[in-house]
Amino acid sequence: MELHIRIKGIFRIGVLVVVSLALCCLAGISVYTLFKGRSAKTNNKERLEAASRFRYNFHVYDSVKKGYLLLSPYKAAKGAKGLLTVVDMSGKTIKSVVTKNEALCFRQWKLGGHTRYSYFEAATMDTSSFSKIGSDYELVVLDSTLAEIKRINLLPFLNFQPVNKLRIDGHDVIMISDDHFIIYSGYPETSGNLPGYLLAAPNTRVITPVIEEVKDGKIIWQWDAGKFPEFYANSFFSNTFSDTGKTLDPIHMNSMSLDPCDSNLVLSLVNLNQVVKISRKTGEILWRLGGRNSDFAIPTDLIFAGQHHVTVCGPGPTILMLDDSPTPWRKRSRVLEFVLDEHLKKIVSTKSTRIIERNAQRRGSVQIVGDDYIIGGGCGKFATVVGRNDHRKKMVMYMNQQSYRVYYADAVPGLK
Repeated sequence: MELHIRIKGIFRIGVLVVVSLALCCLAGISVYTLFKGRSAKTNNKERLEAASRFRYNFHVYDSVKKGYLLLSPYKAAKGAKGLLTVVDMSGKTIKSVVTKNEALCFRQWKLGGHTRYSYFEAATMDTSSFSKIGSDYELVVLDSTLAEIKRINLLPFLNFQPVNKLRIDGHDVIMISDDHFIIYSGYPETSGNLPGYLLAAPNTRVITPVIEEVKDGKIIWQWDAGKFPEFYANSFFSNTFSDTGKTLDPIHMNSMSLDPCDSNLVLSLVNLNQVVKISRKTGEILWRLGGRNSDFAIPTDLIFAGQHHVTVCGPGPTILMLDDSPTPWRKRSRVLEFVLDEHLKKIVSTKSTRIIERNAQRRGSVQIVGDDYIIGGGCGKFATVVGRNDHRKKMVMYMNQQSYRVYYADAVPGLK
């Protein structure tokens, strides 16, 4: 009787699987399991195990621009391997490569006529170490076939003597050429620049964002967020400065973008709910958008929090971001655009697009491609294409793992 019940149960499960797959096909949903991939640093068994863990289904509702999605899905667990994945806009896997440790922010660059790719790889197997030692990633640069060219870490400079083998932050990099780039790190230090009215303990440790611009192997410019006490004073999170039992992260820089009009930097300081623009010559703050001391008056319904992947996407400048306001403030992430008048400190125009998927939860990305947004859903475990003007969902990709960001590439020479 017990054997009969088990066989019957297995039979029912099999029927459910077949029916589910049939329904997916009828609905136009393509179901894929990654099993391809190649890496010189992992054996065949490791490659297959890591790749087989990532699954997704892909549903196209309307015509979308041809191109490719670059993903780096990962399981946030100690010892988990990473995966670099290229998927075309019909849902077909073009390439997948396994990395030794967790990988973040896989993307493409066009540098001097050459195609390059980059991603951040966790330098250790313990990705929970940020609160102890600060940033712990290496930037890995790849050629058009995804073969490794080099690894980039921080360089010591002035008062900044990095711990933990000069590691960098895993959020963002700006590649200007093969030998000219801008990187940053979260540097743990005992800050002597905390305002007195914060009643900070004498040996309070904080994570301080430090930016380095490197050219031909030498630092040509550095910016230290710790020189601006206002950042600590206006923090919304990780700001219990009397607590000496842990390292605080009151600023938490999570993106940087180059303004092509003046070559200055726009930074996202997520624990301030603020975006700032800084001079790439003097390091001074040119303006602040959002947060407690915004230079621009923001309409109440457009106040953002937990913003991610803030970029300059047009003149004005036009600031593009994924607003991940934490629940219960807002149950869905949204895309925001602000066209700014930098001289008058006024918001000229705005766009707001609500994403009909799970909240990205302090992760995710957004790019403008033609008339569409390409959106990475972070912890929501999805990627989607949404019309920039009509807000229609044209494609969605549901995943069983998160990809911190999702990037678009119009062509992938060398991978097909």
